[in-house]
Amino acid sequence: MEREMLDIVFALTRFRQYVLGRHVQVYTDHKPLIPIVQKAFDDVPPRLQRWLVALMPYDYSLEHVPGKEVFCTDALSRAPVASTDASPAESRSLHEYVGLVLEAAPVDIADIRCAAQDDPAVSKVIQRVLYDSWLDILPSEHPYHLVRDQLTVVDGILMFGGRFVIPEGLRTAIMILAREGHPGQEAFQDTLRQRVWWPGMTKDASTYVERCSECWRRRTNSPQELQPTEVVGVWRKLAVDIVSIEGHSILSIVDYGSRYPILKIMRSTTSASVINELDEVFPAFGLSKTLVSDNGPQFVSGEMSSFLSRLTITHVRSSPRYARSNGMVERPHRVLRERLSALKPHLPFQRRLNQMLFDIRCSRHRMLGTSPSEALFSRPLHTRVLAQLHPTVVNAEHQLKAKAEMSAQHDSRRGVRMLSELRPGTKVTVQDGYCDKSQSWSVVNQFGRQVGVTDGSRYLLRNRQHVREFVSPHRPDDSPPMSSANLSFSRHEVDLQRAPAQAAPRIGQTSVPEPDRTGTGQSARIGQSTAPGAVSACLPSVDLPPSSPCHNMPLSQPSSARESQPAPKEHTPAASGKHSFGNGAVTRSGHVKFTEKARLYADSLS
Repeated sequence: MEREMLDIVFALTRFRQYVLGRHVQVYTDHKPLIPIVQKAFDDVPPRLQRWLVALMPYDYSLEHVPGKEVFCTDALSRAPVASTDASPAESRSLHEYVGLVLEAAPVDIADIRCAAQDDPAVSKVIQRVLYDSWLDILPSEHPYHLVRDQLTVVDGILMFGGRFVIPEGLRTAIMILAREGHPGQEAFQDTLRQRVWWPGMTKDASTYVERCSECWRRRTNSPQELQPTEVVGVWRKLAVDIVSIEGHSILSIVDYGSRYPILKIMRSTTSASVINELDEVFPAFGLSKTLVSDNGPQFVSGEMSSFLSRLTITHVRSSPRYARSNGMVERPHRVLRERLSALKPHLPFQRRLNQMLFDIRCSRHRMLGTSPSEALFSRPLHTRVLAQLHPTVVNAEHQLKAKAEMSAQHDSRRGVRMLSELRPGTKVTVQDGYCDKSQSWSVVNQFGRQVGVTDGSRYLLRNRQHVREFVSPHRPDDSPPMSSANLSFSRHEVDLQRAPAQAAPRIGQTSVPEPDRTGTGQSARIGQSTAPGAVSACLPSVDLPPSSPCHNMPLSQPSSARESQPAPKEHTPAASGKHSFGNGAVTRSGHVKFTEKARLYADSLS
């Protein structure tokens, strides 16, 4: 190949006075020379770079023609010559150029040469390049055979274009040098591509970055895909939250079906105050089927649980430390602050709040295609601008289409990626901003996007966005096995001394202490005394469809009815060596007994 290129240099230099300053078509019978000339200058082998520099003054294009069709030049090329050795000046110039290339090596040239001799594949490829013999290649030589037209040997070192071919023994050292500043994966691969090459270098670089302990500890999950809310009837599902604006505590209520907002100013944020406000809302608008809230103390108290159970309202809690999971009421808070600040500040706060609420209730909602008031009351509110219109019905098909478009736009803009489901026993880390990222946790269960994890002494419930699969780059995980004897739970997560009358057990509730939804880290041991009948929910309550096997199941049964039922199946952790939490009750022996209700509840979730 080098001689073919030298022929072109000789021809254009010989007829310089005829071809300089005009376009020349050059024909060659060496087809591999065509793609090499079309490459970037840095990707061309060093020996050919010298000839390309010599051809820069000329305007030419190279075209391949079979040798049997080029009669004159083919015949002249067969004439005998006295000597094929290069002149001393050409040899000296060639060695000087090659020396400049070798000076740019990332490591010592002698180390590369010695490692190439110790590597069977690289040493064999060097011999094949020197003698242009590629017959009976071995499987380890196949990657080099695919790029044989770009391989050259310079001073005993194999070169891929203008890059050094690194033997296997020096590849790790090269990657360590390139990763001193901990660049990203793309920057790290680009740094390697500038000077070195070996088969599978891109894949090796990606694996090395993923196994870097420092980079892994600071890495976070990619954004999750947007999960649109289900289309429900008006006033069937409500979202509640407490927000503080301009020193006022406001109870915010939003209807999932109509997006109708309700704001109540409260003097205190206790459970009793929230219950009093809900007692005013429900008689005016009716009872809802589901109530969604965060894990604030006023919403997880026994008083609130008893109040909702008395009204047969299912209580669903969002993921702790993850406000987006209750976005139906969390997102309007930003609009609330912006609009209140835009209104006249000299007006009383209550008047500004009422004016803003009236505008929101009368404005057309993009998702519904109508105003929230018209969606809830089937009639628009009379305003000073618009006359009263005929009632319309909320179009569910329009909502589904709008939600799908919003979900696709969100996923495309945020670059989301589906997070895999975590199996029980998987080692993970919790990255919610409160837990130590380097601490290893073990997955206990997962329902929906909430994952229950334990470190042997605590049980936490976090959103899947905050849970990342643990990777140990240096040694296998040696975390102690989980034991029900030393497992403890946060005092803020569950009230083990809760009186029986505070909360009636619902479908999906068990006697397992409630997971940590606050992240305070205070705990109570399982061995502590528990009031009879104390029940805490380990799984969030959901709205079961009429077709669900749990829909018509009674929430509680008398003791005589329970005794007449067949004994539920037992899960024996002693046999499998694992403990399960979520859809069962812990027996006195520390085993977990799964009830049929909990099993049907889990099936309805899936």
